[in-house]
Amino acid sequence: MEAEIASLIQPSHLQELARLWQGVPPQAPLDDVENLVYPFVCQDRPRILRLTHESRRTLQQVCAELDWIRYLAGGGIPAAAPVSSCNGRLAEVIEVPGSCFIACVFERAPGGPPNLDDPNLDKEAFYREWGRIVGRMHALTKSYDPGPHRGHRSSWREQGSGLELLHAGEIIPPEEKAVAARAEELLAFLDRLPTDLDSYGLVHDDLNSTNFFLDGQRITLFDFDDCCYDWFVSDLAATVPYFSPRFSGKRGEEEACHYFHHFFTGYRRENELAAVWLERLPTFLRLHNLNGVLFSYTIDRDNREEYKDYFDLVWKVYREGCTLFHFDFLQAYQNAQP
Repeated sequence: MEAEIASLIQPSHLQELARLWQGVPPQAPLDDVENLVYPFVCQDRPRILRLTHESRRTLQQVCAELDWIRYLAGGGIPAAAPVSSCNGRLAEVIEVPGSCFIACVFERAPGGPPNLDDPNLDKEAFYREWGRIVGRMHALTKSYDPGPHRGHRSSWREQGSGLELLHAGEIIPPEEKAVAARAEELLAFLDRLPTDLDSYGLVHDDLNSTNFFLDGQRITLFDFDDCCYDWFVSDLAATVPYFSPRFSGKRGEEEACHYFHHFFTGYRRENELAAVWLERLPTFLRLHNLNGVLFSYTIDRDNREEYKDYFDLVWKVYREGCTLFHFDFLQAYQNAQP
């Protein structure tokens, strides 16, 4: 978020939000890249307060996101649920000079980021449960009826990384023409794909390990802000830690086989994908890698030290490739019996 926009939020606005949710005015945000995200205590419970500027999402788009989260939770997805204000609304509009923010509050996910080095973690069970949750989400979204929220969540090409892909030629400096050319190739590939009910629908679209917490063996998802209409295989690609050192070196292939055997075992308990989509998964991994490259040109990297290691990895994979770009996902999927 641009500093000029973030500065529109004043202590008086935070006090008003505390009143609306019967909480304590928050202080410094946890995150301010796309939204202002605060730790928040309301009704004597730990929560998360999110402020989204109208230049990013409309009130209708935010309400559509919250409706989908509630639908998924009702279908058994462990998601951090939205919390109603004292007005009975899931989202409130906060007016600022010349514009507004949309405020919403979520339950705070218990636990913390997954730690695969934790000796108490049953990794195989975790991989299976992670796959099962993703499969369950894809199965549920096939029957989701947005009702009054229909049309209020965008397709992948109308927001975020999709827009960056469409405008790669304007984002990339002249000396990186090969990146823009790669973006054109991937767009042509995407334009040829079908969008049937069994392969395409409303998805989280950012299911990486920073967007769920682990409490013992229990997973809780959060940050559905990027949810959009996209291919299920693209949502799957977001879950794949393609630049993890576990999947490189001499044991990279072995580690990948182990991980995906358990992940797909869980996934197939809830949903099935046609073989052709597993064959396309490496291309979607390359797409997500390219999205990271494009993102590196849209953010003030000099003042975002926390992204340095991530961008270094993204560029390294872009230039050198990785084991998973050549992995046989179809074989791993077929070997995984639900």
